[in-house]
Amino acid sequence: MTLSANAVTVVVPVRDRPDLLAKLARSLVSARKDARTEVQGQVVCIVVDDRSKVAPSLPGDLPGRVIASAGPGPGTARNTGARAASSPWLLFTDSDCTVEPDWLLAAARHLRDPAKRVVQGDPTRYSRSTVYGAREEALYHHMFATYITVDRLHTEMLDSRNLLVRRDALLEVGGFDTLGLDAMAESRTLAARFRAAGTPLHYAEDMVVRHAAPASLDYEMAAKFRHGRGRVGVWGRRPPEEATMAWRYFVEPLGKGMEPGYVFPVHIAFLAGYSHETCSGPTDLPTRVLRLVPEAARHSAAIDSGFRWLRRTVR
Repeated sequence: MTLSANAVTVVVPVRDRPDLLAKLARSLVSARKDARTEVQGQVVCIVVDDRSKVAPSLPGDLPGRVIASAGPGPGTARNTGARAASSPWLLFTDSDCTVEPDWLLAAARHLRDPAKRVVQGDPTRYSRSTVYGAREEALYHHMFATYITVDRLHTEMLDSRNLLVRRDALLEVGGFDTLGLDAMAESRTLAARFRAAGTPLHYAEDMVVRHAAPASLDYEMAAKFRHGRGRVGVWGRRPPEEATMAWRYFVEPLGKGMEPGYVFPVHIAFLAGYSHETCSGPTDLPTRVLRLVPEAARHSAAIDSGFRWLRRTVR
């Protein structure tokens, strides 16, 4: 069968999340039903299994298939799905997300624009099923907004939980980094490669997914630690100046009214992940950066909770 120039494959990496994957699949079925007829027939889903204990599956009313990843980690799984797809366009999301009913319609509007090869949807929305969902949404919305241009049409950063990209454009830059399971920054390094290739990164607020709420503060700190480890792929071994990091990760979010009991622990974990990966010890960088945060003295309990988590978790 000859595929349309607007055909799309939704690529979902997964490992051991059967309940969350089922929620995502239901949201994709709904999105296909709400899409116009010409969109429905051009969308299939590839779930890439990264060694799940129980083999994942798709509902019968969602066209697609489950394939095995070529290796460990979400970056490798996404590359496996991209290579297996036959459509000109790829839509990436994660197994712990759900898509809004008009997600596919919004994507269809953007892929029909010949000037666009990479389109970043809004990656900052979270389920509000826990208090941490609201806190992470506020924090990530603030952090990601710093990468979006004033006209809100372009971005300097990517997040693969909500990403539309031409398959040939992705393969031309080598796909996602294959960082394994313990370091997460493959979307960030992909953005850098697209920028180096001169490919504009468009931004689309009308493409919306919602990430599952963090189950606990410890859960989100572990995720931030992994993101910090992956940040070596972006910063190398020369991170921004400590004063810059103090402002970006602590002073500015607190100035926006965000919860200190959340901001301090998760960003301590993030900086600790980077510090751990560069072999300087997980507490080295966060300790030095916090010395430059005027508000730190007033929030010792929140800071202590971050370092207690490190001592308990990181070896």
